[in-house]
Amino acid sequence: MPVPEHLAGLEGRIRTRFEAAVGELRRRYEARLRRASEEMLASLGELSAPELEPFAGLDAAELAPRGAAREETLEALLGG
Repeated sequence: MPVPEHLAGLEGRIRTRFEAAVGELRRRYEARLRRASEEMLASLGELSAPELEPFAGLDAAELAPRGAAREETLEALLGG
C-alpha cells in the first residue's frame, strides 16, 4: 500500500524540526553556562584575601587550658 502523498515526507520533516529544536536548546544552554561561568570568574576578582595571620599577637600558651580544665579537655577529646 503506498504512503499517502501528504505523509510522504513527514518523517523527514519531523526529524529536521526535532534536530533543529534540540540544537537550539543546546545553544541556549551553552550560552547560559558560558554567562554563568564568566560571572563566577568575574566575581573572583571581588574576593578579598583572608588575613594572613589570624592569631597574630596571641600567645598560644594563653589559649591552652590549665589545671582541671586541661584534664577535662583531654578526656573530651579522647571520648572518655
